[in-house]
Amino acid sequence: PDTLRLEVEGVRFFLIHDRSRLPCRPANTDVVVFGHTHLPCAEERDGALWLNPGSCGPRRCGKPASLCRMEAEAGAYRLTWIELPD
Repeated sequence: PDTLRLEVEGVRFFLIHDRSRLPCRPANTDVVVFGHTHLPCAEERDGALWLNPGSCGPRRCGKPASLCRMEAEAGAYRLTWIELPD
């Protein structure tokens, strides 16, 4: 699908490929997960976390390959960034 909503351990997610197609935070969302640019970032905006885990394939834009692990429990979450070797 173009978008996906899901809830894990009380944390409400909205997934979309291209952040630019989403002008504002979707209602009832704690975390917006997106990609497209392959550039890792995590920023609080509009009362939600906007998360791009990066790219776990070839390097892009001089950035290292990366991924983000998120653990959710009782409505809270914790991020761990993982940089992958070349």
